[in-house]
Amino acid sequence: VYDVGRDGDACFIVSEFMEGGSLGDHLVKSPPSQKQAIRWIIEIAEALEFAHVHGVIHRDIKPANILINNHNRALLADFGIAHSANKTGTFAPSIGTLRYMPPEQLEGAEVDPRSDIFSLGIVLHEALTGKGSMILLGALVIGYATGQKGISMTSAFFNAPFKGVLCLFMLEMGLVAAQRLQDVR
Repeated sequence: VYDVGRDGDACFIVSEFMEGGSLGDHLVKSPPSQKQAIRWIIEIAEALEFAHVHGVIHRDIKPANILINNHNRALLADFGIAHSANKTGTFAPSIGTLRYMPPEQLEGAEVDPRSDIFSLGIVLHEALTGKGSMILLGALVIGYATGQKGISMTSAFFNAPFKGVLCLFMLEMGLVAAQRLQDVR
């Protein structure tokens, strides 16, 4: 962020122009290689770790909020609905983008860093496989309805060199937040 200001009733933020568009743009127009997708997800995981250490939960991790700069680095954007442990007041827990929301956020329950990690796992799946997250969300809903606490993905969805990376995220995407990765380290 270069500057913030107000013009009449409108507030604004001045930030770097992202010539590379968003990850969402890339997934539609020219999907990244699996190696590039993993690099971008790692960069976003580092940004999330920084936010989480400072008490901020993003609550809307999705490809459209991952911007690519002219150096081909991924940056996390749109903290407009972020939740801070330092803020007071009431927050709408279920606000966000449906296809990337963890179950607790869908239910309107309290969110924490594991909620963002869940959403990042959905983005990782989509970036590596080219498959829309609604397929994954459907599997999660079925798992929830049948009492499964998590999901696993078959190797048919991705190439062998990246199985471990995808499985790490997917196996930790339990429907119950307490059973997920606690942080992105």
